[in-house]
Amino acid sequence: LPDLPPVSRCWSPGDASKVKVRVGPNYLSNGYKDMSLPALYECVGVDVVSAACRIDEAIPRLGPIPAGAESWSSTSRVPRALVVNCQLPFQEGPKLFGQHPPEDAGVSVIIHFVATPDLLKLATGQGEASDDRLPAVRILQDLMDRKTLDLPNGEKPGNSSVGVMKAIGQVEDLAQVDLPRYLRSSVERYNGKPILLSGCCKMFPSENGEFAEVDFDVRTFSWPTKSALCKLRDRMRSVTAHMAFVLQGTADEDLPEVVLADVRLHNVDLDQGAWIDDPRAPAPTKQGP
Repeated sequence: LPDLPPVSRCWSPGDASKVKVRVGPNYLSNGYKDMSLPALYECVGVDVVSAACRIDEAIPRLGPIPAGAESWSSTSRVPRALVVNCQLPFQEGPKLFGQHPPEDAGVSVIIHFVATPDLLKLATGQGEASDDRLPAVRILQDLMDRKTLDLPNGEKPGNSSVGVMKAIGQVEDLAQVDLPRYLRSSVERYNGKPILLSGCCKMFPSENGEFAEVDFDVRTFSWPTKSALCKLRDRMRSVTAHMAFVLQGTADEDLPEVVLADVRLHNVDLDQGAWIDDPRAPAPTKQGP
């Protein structure tokens, strides 16, 4: 995003080889997992920003499309640049019923990625025919052809759905992190486990296929998950978290899964996001006569 202070200290490139993903044969029966092959996209920047409203469709509405991957062509059927907008609330919201407080604009962690040379070669038929990342490339191409994260034919996303986006977050050196006793067992149990983002994310692709943004809103997570994330927000200032995004594969022809994009986040202070003026923010309410 434009005119923001540098935040390179808060991120570094991810390492997909440290992320466990599905592999065959017969994953649904055997449950085999192994470390991912190299990611299809590489991180080129991270912005932590807040506004007077939830920030949606940030790029290119509020900032430029990431540069890079100059050899990209629309014939690849994959985006040259990919942005993931993680929309995090500051409040837990209602436990059972009711909408999340509308005044909770929260903070966005906006992660910028560009296609790797390997992805562009594989997507245009110039890579090795034996490359095990080809199924993941095909799933990405199918997604971009649909131009939506919704599954075809009204399919309900689930464990056996192909092309569903998942997030895998792993706090590094978790044993050394100071956590509330009542939350530690849950954090340890789910650390590094995938979360299906179906139902809480939207994709905004460009008309020419060069760019896509994926926004996912933590406000729509289950209340226990949202509550835990809100309670642990301040711990982000002292940890390194590896965030990876994967398009789900199921049958042998869809496997192995491969990390789509990943990044390592370091000591992120979510309460100190750079303030931006979003034209979509509601006008301030006038006080007094």
